[in-house]
Amino acid sequence: MIAHSIKHSFLILGFTGPLRSGCTTAAKFFADNPQDAITRYVSASEQAPIEDLYREISDLLKESSPNKRIIKRKKHELNELLRRRELKKALSSHRVPAFHYISMSTMLLKYTVEYSFNNRIGKLATKYKNIVDLIRDENFDKRQINRINQKIKRKRYRDIHDGECAFYERYLQKIDSLMTKLKESIDPDVLGDILQDLGDNIRKHGNPFREEGTINSDSVYLIAEQANRIIKFFRNRQDAEVKRRHHFVIECFRNPYEVEYFRYRYYEFYLLSLYAGFKIRQERGSFSKERDVRDSGEKNKTHEIFKQNVSRCVYLSDIAINNEASLDDFHEKLIKYYALIVNPGCITPSFYETFMNQAYSLSLRSSCISRQVGAVIINKNGYVVGAGWNDAGEGQIGCGYRRVIDIKNLSDEILPTNPVSEKSFRRYLRIERGEEDCICFKDEYSLYVLRKKFKAFMQKRKKAFDKFGTREEQQKMIEEWLAEDIKVKRLEYCRALHAEENALLQISKIGGMGVKGGRIFTTSFPCELCAKKIYQSGIKEIIYTEPYPESISQEVFLKDGIRKIKLTQFEGVKSHSYFRLFKASMDKKEMQELIRIEGTKRKT
Repeated sequence: MIAHSIKHSFLILGFTGPLRSGCTTAAKFFADNPQDAITRYVSASEQAPIEDLYREISDLLKESSPNKRIIKRKKHELNELLRRRELKKALSSHRVPAFHYISMSTMLLKYTVEYSFNNRIGKLATKYKNIVDLIRDENFDKRQINRINQKIKRKRYRDIHDGECAFYERYLQKIDSLMTKLKESIDPDVLGDILQDLGDNIRKHGNPFREEGTINSDSVYLIAEQANRIIKFFRNRQDAEVKRRHHFVIECFRNPYEVEYFRYRYYEFYLLSLYAGFKIRQERGSFSKERDVRDSGEKNKTHEIFKQNVSRCVYLSDIAINNEASLDDFHEKLIKYYALIVNPGCITPSFYETFMNQAYSLSLRSSCISRQVGAVIINKNGYVVGAGWNDAGEGQIGCGYRRVIDIKNLSDEILPTNPVSEKSFRRYLRIERGEEDCICFKDEYSLYVLRKKFKAFMQKRKKAFDKFGTREEQQKMIEEWLAEDIKVKRLEYCRALHAEENALLQISKIGGMGVKGGRIFTTSFPCELCAKKIYQSGIKEIIYTEPYPESISQEVFLKDGIRKIKLTQFEGVKSHSYFRLFKASMDKKEMQELIRIEGTKRKT
């Protein structure tokens, strides 16, 4: 039907989220043909309850002393029903196409299979032997697989004849069967760790079975390329048009560069992030806390771009969905956002979506080299009273614009970097960092102070180490290990004010209404320092997007005292797709007129 239906003749839906948040469930909902569920959703009419609410509100307004709180609540209920009616209208004439299911875990197994028969493996770690043995038992047709892969890679789709199409489809089914065998023969937690290792190794340097080795940044896309190869095959297969697929669902993205790979290539790629609290996820079948932490990316070093980092994937997502209620509720949410994707602009942004989008927009002003955070404060009446982003103070130069060469060429009086009593920090930076490097002052100064303390400790205990026969070079090695492994990043050394602090301070600078009873929207869960300030300010609710919010802030500072601040995981369209999902291709009036004209033509 006119314009928007043409736009989605091709679509890729991706899912990301912490372990057991529902990525597989969501992906299979679309892969298993959700038409029946959507039909049931559309067929349930809101018309009667909408009319009842109109009448109730009208009666309440006629009272001599109308209860404003009840009227406000009723209007909120009415608004939700009206929005749902528009979503259903967007789906009323829409037929859901067949979605082809792609698992990123299966893609890394596919890469591992092809690597194993195209390369000499050499010495193999014990944990990989079972996988290699199963691969060998399958007796894959190496030549045929490589021949078809090359044709897909070179976009020679017309050269892939009917027999090869059938063969390649059977090959992909064989990979799925191999994954099933692995799940049946290896403990789930052990297999999960092995798959994480394989994925890291592939993205690091291309060899699934080797953990050590130099990082090759191009390898970070290898698993994503496997998924893209499947998409190209099914979109362009020549054996039968009915077997082609133009709609794909991919689970589960755990590396942000794989997300960027698809976002760069396909405009019609949408990433949906799923959330469920830690305790809820623990209760959903097999769960490993160690795997969950590893997935989060919290312990990744800066250069380890090849590792899982679900936190960053969630940050990059287009839509956030909370999956803590029933399965029916979850399916209804998936249908709701699918309706918005196939018919952009069919509803307007929600209250929460509006202000979180502003917070994300503000975050882009940050010159912090570690992370960009934005925050917006609204008062109890729903008006913006404060806004901020994490950055150095007014008139100061942010870390993203200061380089080591500046520190080298300018004195401490002109470009302050360390206390007057210290001169060695500047020398430390010139030795440890390149001239063109920007530096995070908090990280570098924390490490510098830590190294000094370790050195003083080792000197103080030198006699004790000598007594145990520890040589001087061994003592230095211990000192280096301690400095490298004990990461203490002291927030008081950070040159920047955090986004939440800046938002609160903005209110104090310009004056105006207080924030008691208001809300703060922040793109990251507040740190310990900000949490205490938010509590003291009287804010009643924190809305955040962090997928792993467990911290001292949440467990101690925000739960103590006479007030309990409401913590709300954001749900809705995020800033990455705010405009393209809420801006309709044409005005509703124009659309209605075109539909009317087309209907008149059909009648005549």
